Amino acid sequence: MYSTRDKNQENEIQRRSTARWTAFAKHRDMFKDNIVTCSKRQIYNSCVLPAMTCGAET
Repeated sequence: MYSTRDKNQENEIQRRSTARWTAFAKHRDMFKDNIVTCSKRQIYNSCVLPAMTCGAET
């Protein structure tokens, strides 16, 4: 049986995962293009990663 805290954590994990995939989908075309890997990494680190970790400190 899930406690309220477990359910809240589960919801938060789901929210972050959705935010990450949404951010990734916005830039999907750039990841498919023939651009340099370091550019792809910069896009991921500046757009996708922050969406995933947003609120992790709180």
